[in-house]
Amino acid sequence: MRNSITPLPGGRLRKEYRGTLAWKREITLLRQMAGSGLCPELLDAPLRQAEMAECPGVPLGECIRTASRQEAREMVAALAAWTDAFEREYHRRTGQTAVLEDLSPGNFLWDAASRKITGLDFEFWHTGSPAENRGGLLCMAERLKAAEITGEELTGELYRQFRGGFDRAELEHRAARARQQTALRQRAMPLIRQTAGVILAGGQSRRMGSPKALLPWKDGCFLDQAIDTLWVFDRLLLSANEPVYRQFGCPVLEDRHRGIGPLGALHTALLDAGREWVFLLPCDMPYFRTETVLELFAQADPDRDEACIFSAGGHLFPTVGLYSRRLLPAVERQIASGEYRLRDLFAGRAVRVLPADRPGEFVNVNTPGEYQALLTI
Repeated sequence: MRNSITPLPGGRLRKEYRGTLAWKREITLLRQMAGSGLCPELLDAPLRQAEMAECPGVPLGECIRTASRQEAREMVAALAAWTDAFEREYHRRTGQTAVLEDLSPGNFLWDAASRKITGLDFEFWHTGSPAENRGGLLCMAERLKAAEITGEELTGELYRQFRGGFDRAELEHRAARARQQTALRQRAMPLIRQTAGVILAGGQSRRMGSPKALLPWKDGCFLDQAIDTLWVFDRLLLSANEPVYRQFGCPVLEDRHRGIGPLGALHTALLDAGREWVFLLPCDMPYFRTETVLELFAQADPDRDEACIFSAGGHLFPTVGLYSRRLLPAVERQIASGEYRLRDLFAGRAVRVLPADRPGEFVNVNTPGEYQALLTI
């Protein structure tokens, strides 16, 4: 479920966001940096959309790939200068440092005429240390290669640009962490591209007394948080049976067999999601992280596994997991037999169970008291 950018008449760009929280994060930063010249000027911001001034230039990665040695060095020097200017301006306005988490050459434009960098993507950011930005840039440079210069040389160029004021050991530590995240994503993405993410929002919420998916959370609701967590999926669906969920911008799958719980949602997803695999996530696990999704996919074996789930404290979490379409006949037999427990599906199947390193991510809510307790954590 990727964001999309559409050119409009008059030199504007319209960006449509995958979810409410991503939209709010980016709009917040664009407004804070309005008029800086370092990022597009925000013109209008209806829900999950924004119109921005068009920026001249070509994606930085494309430029570096065809650049000469001297041109490539100039571009990475400009990127380092852009980062410095961005940090200084944000700090001047807020007193904090904005750390950009998704540093990719596709998120920056290079304008050959002005010899300047413009940033385009600001959904993933937090406040932190300038060294975090530099570690991310070093990791990015390692993956680039120009016509006459390697990524190692580009990384060396950045180290020279960062000379003074930064401890090299800290920079290398930050770069190593960024490399780990990049490697994790690279291992996970081939299988993720074959998978539809499915958020379970079709429960009746009897003990809660109101739909859990719509409970307020951060700047949105639980369902907004789940959509935000599963941003890595090109195809993201909601398993739900009420019209209210169509406002969230994702296709909605209505259960073919209602009233039988997650097994019914899995059955519909395997039939209708349009992918060989589906990944299930309940709407009421707001602490579940994207990194945990990537860790599961990096360890799954699509040739051998039929499902991949987590366990913690002796308990299985079958509603958080990866399921193959090869399970569809077994799911249909179980529904026909009237046995609706999802974990009963695992008997005799090739199921990989991964220990959860952070059990707190699997905390969910079922009652008003549990919800209030979650708000105080």
